Amino acid sequence: MANINKEEAIKMLKQGESILHRLSEELKNDKEVVMAAVKQNGNALQFASTELQADKEVVLAAFKQHEWALRFASEKLLADKEFILEAVKIGAGVFRYVDYELRSDKKFMLKVVKNNGLALTYCNSNVRDREVVMAAVQQNGNALEYAPHYKADKEVVMAAVQQNGYALSSASKELRADKEVVMAAVKRSGGALFYASKELRADKEVVMAAVQQDGGALHDAPNYQADKEVVLTAVKSNGFALQCVPKYQNDKEVVMAAVKQNRYALEYASEELQKDPEILQIIELNLKKNKDKINNEIKIDSNEKKSFGEIIKSLFKKKKKEVKIEEDSETLGL
Repeated sequence: MANINKEEAIKMLKQGESILHRLSEELKNDKEVVMAAVKQNGNALQFASTELQADKEVVLAAFKQHEWALRFASEKLLADKEFILEAVKIGAGVFRYVDYELRSDKKFMLKVVKNNGLALTYCNSNVRDREVVMAAVQQNGNALEYAPHYKADKEVVMAAVQQNGYALSSASKELRADKEVVMAAVKRSGGALFYASKELRADKEVVMAAVQQDGGALHDAPNYQADKEVVLTAVKSNGFALQCVPKYQNDKEVVMAAVKQNRYALEYASEELQKDPEILQIIELNLKKNKDKINNEIKIDSNEKKSFGEIIKSLFKKKKKEVKIEEDSETLGL
């Protein structure tokens, strides 16, 4: 393919054809051509010219597409601190390819974790102090997993769960039983209730805070699945919470609240309420409001007439295998 021109090469590369290795040396040194290649397959960087293997923009594009692509970046570039600070925003895995000594440079690693908290795992122990850990968890709460000496430090843990409630999973047993910490976690991520102590999962204030943020948290609060106030709060946040409260699947007030939040929640209502005119009207109004979206979801031909019942059946058939109580209602619902 040495005779292929630039325009043809770019077109083929954008279509996903792995042809960079077969192109002329001139095209392998053409930034536009190589960019087209690495955006489709980061590992194509190995066939780029030496000059472009040292080009920040090209290498970052390759790294974004495939982490292993850094194997083919120039050593000089991998020693460039400014490049590393940009690359770590894409992935902490950049540290698999850079000088090990950089991991002991506290001033530098502090900048690194402020760009990607998960890079804390690559910090050498001599620089993984409280200042660096705090900066890491403030950027990404899950970095707490890589700070074993600070999992019982309330201030650090609070910073982590306020950034990502699920960081509670890495907190010490004592802090998972600390109401202030748990409240902060569930207000950020309702599902973090799962990691709270047994006592706090039975605390109504904590449970209410969790289901307000994510109704799916009701699954981890069995003591309150019979509490209508909690149930209503849950289904208003995530209609699919109706799935885990059989007692209320025939309760019209609860079902109406659930389908208002997510029309697909009707699937978990009792057979009687699935036919209730008032509840069906709520869904029908929503379907009309979102007509174009619905037509696209189930590919309704504009000239094809379908009954409301047929539309509902089509929607349920499409979604039945996709939806679970843990799924984000914003993705599937209203």
